[in-house]
Amino acid sequence: MQWVWIPLAIALSGLCFGVSHPSGKARWPYAAWASVMGIGLGAAAVTGNLLVPVVAHLVAVQRPGNCEDAHPYLLLFC
Repeated sequence: MQWVWIPLAIALSGLCFGVSHPSGKARWPYAAWASVMGIGLGAAAVTGNLLVPVVAHLVAVQRPGNCEDAHPYLLLFC
């Protein structure tokens, strides 16, 4: 019975993830993309290893050419 709630929890956490990122009327595509990514990160968290979604988020945030204000741990991806 508990497995019924896991997809709902993943979807809800993904929606919260998308809403928590900067959004507005002009940025709704970004909020939608962040929601989809949040669902993926939530599904990765179900593995029981929180390091999987944390590393996935760090890699997704760090884009080439965005190294000026990068966290020192992320300079590896620049």
